[in-house]
Amino acid sequence: MKPPHAPASSWCFGLLLGVGLGTVVLGLGGRLAMRVISLATDQPESFSWGGTLTVVLSGTLTGAGGGVLFVLAQRLLPRQPWARRLLFWGVCVLITLRGLRGTLDLLTGALFLLLVLVYGVGVEIVSGRAGAAGKNASPTGGCFCGWRKAPAPAGR
Repeated sequence: MKPPHAPASSWCFGLLLGVGLGTVVLGLGGRLAMRVISLATDQPESFSWGGTLTVVLSGTLTGAGGGVLFVLAQRLLPRQPWARRLLFWGVCVLITLRGLRGTLDLLTGALFLLLVLVYGVGVEIVSGRAGAAGKNASPTGGCFCGWRKAPAPAGR
C-alpha cells in the first residue's frame, strides 16, 4: 500500500522550499562566505553585480536540486527516516566537496560546509512542520502551488 503523501512530500513543495532556502542560505550566504574568504586571505577587493548574481542564482539552482532530492528520498524511503536522512545528507556533502575540489583549505571548507549544514537543517525543520500540518490534510496531498482540481459546482 502506498502511503499518502503529506504536502511536505510533494514535488512542488520540495522545489519551492529548495529555491527559497537555496537563494537565502546557499546564494546570499555563499556570497558572504566568499567575501569573508577574500578578507581573510588578503585578496584584492573585487565586487560585481554580475558575479553576485551568478553566485545567488547558483545557490538558487543548487537549493532547488536539494529540495527535489529531499522529496525523492522521502518517496524512495518513506518508512526509513535514518536511511532517508543519510541519503539526503550524504549527497549534499558529496556535491559540496565536489564543488570545492582544488580550493579546499580549512576556512573555505568550514564556511561552505556550514552553509550546507544550515540549508539541510532548514529543509528538515520546514518540511517537518509542513508534514505535521499536513497530517490533517486530505490524503491526496495536493501542492502549495495551488495545482488542485477546482471543486465541482454545488447543485449539479
